[in-house]
Amino acid sequence: MAIQYTLRNIPTAVDKALKKKAKRLNKSFNQTVVDELIASTLNTSNKSSFDWLANTLTDNDAEEFDQTIKDLNISDPEFWK
Repeated sequence: MAIQYTLRNIPTAVDKALKKKAKRLNKSFNQTVVDELIASTLNTSNKSSFDWLANTLTDNDAEEFDQTIKDLNISDPEFWK
């Protein structure tokens, strides 16, 4: 038998994050909340995943990050000789 909860005083940021995640995953809000409860209490989440990081940067943060790592994509031809 499934149990029902009524939750109060949910922070606005949590509400927004759950709704955004539900939309991104194309799941109902209810299913998203249930999945989050299962993952946080039964430790079924994929700890090697970086899903928790997705969509956490502002546009400015993302631009700064991209600028910071841009030189990592440049290879040194002398290194490969």
